[in-house]
Amino acid sequence: MTVLITLSLLLGHTRVAVGETLPGTIAEPIVEPTPETIAPASGINSQSRTEVMQAEPYRFTAGDRIAVTIANIPEYSAQYQIQVDGTVNFSGLGAVSIWGLTVEEAADLLTTRYVETEILRDPTITVSLLTVSPLRIAITGEVNRPGSYSLNAADGKLPTLTQAIQEAGGITYQADLRQITMIRARRSGVDETFQINLWELLQSGDLRQDITLRDGDSIILTAAPMNPSEAGLIGAATVSPASIQVGVLGETRQTGVVQVPPNTPLNQVLLTAGGFNSRARRSSVELVRLNRDGTVTRRRIAIDLSDSINEATNPVLQNRDVVLVGRNFIATLSDNLSTILGPVNQLFSVFTLFGNLFPADSDSRSNIIIPAGGATSTAVPGNTSGNTSGNTPAATPSTPDAP
Repeated sequence: MTVLITLSLLLGHTRVAVGETLPGTIAEPIVEPTPETIAPASGINSQSRTEVMQAEPYRFTAGDRIAVTIANIPEYSAQYQIQVDGTVNFSGLGAVSIWGLTVEEAADLLTTRYVETEILRDPTITVSLLTVSPLRIAITGEVNRPGSYSLNAADGKLPTLTQAIQEAGGITYQADLRQITMIRARRSGVDETFQINLWELLQSGDLRQDITLRDGDSIILTAAPMNPSEAGLIGAATVSPASIQVGVLGETRQTGVVQVPPNTPLNQVLLTAGGFNSRARRSSVELVRLNRDGTVTRRRIAIDLSDSINEATNPVLQNRDVVLVGRNFIATLSDNLSTILGPVNQLFSVFTLFGNLFPADSDSRSNIIIPAGGATSTAVPGNTSGNTSGNTPAATPSTPDAP
């Protein structure tokens, strides 16, 4: 029987299921073929994984306060603060650099030093972290206030990436949340670069993407075109500013500065300002934008309140944008006529003013009498002789005697 099975195997006529052993053979583990390249985890490059960063223990930096406890030797147990150069003056050892070490690595280093210097024999040393110094981080690119920041640990927890973005004023509308670069300094002197995908955090709540920061981290946010379908979610996220300010001027029911959520489109800003008034040109508005490089752009946008977010007719507005709503034809014509007829209206107003100041009624009206000779005399009521206050009446020209 064994001979027949062996011949069948040699001739290739027998199939053996995976994991099955034949009588008289030794079972060997089956190794599955692996692909040449493995796709990296979502949001993280193949050299650095978020899981590794999240599980990474804290490493000492300047300003941290630590406690060193040596069992049964209280005179060498004390609290220390790491100096700006990363060293600590330990009892009996002097200056020892522990910058960039974990608590376990620092305990091992101190044990080795105490034994090598023959100060202690086989000591049991414990190092613990008491307080963390403020973290110095840099954040650049598509945030509203790029620069260097000092972040404090709260409730024993280190600040995270999203907290750093909030401290920098939140993201701009162009920020690419799928490709955030973080550079971390290492004790070896070789910096390590990570790619982080915060969109996974916003979409699925993947907290692994909101990594905890370390002293000296640098964060870079690049720009990318906005996806209109994602604008609402990003605008409501904690990494966005609480609100932006947009100026609305011209023919709307309310004018001035309005505060709206980030990534608010033009149509919603117009509605926030109360919509158009009766004098407005409803077909288009002008958008004035102050760019980050100091330039100003101005363009006319056709208005269709039924449009969804798009760059042509309903763009997403930025902080400090200004929307100008012009006058329609009738309002423009009326305003121009008012300007032209302004002096005439003022003249009529003067006549009206004098008429109100000096009303002419039947008792005080003066009668102008023009005799046949052309001389003018004024007849005052109550004076039938035609004289005025004793004045001599005007002489009437004599007519020549008849022949």
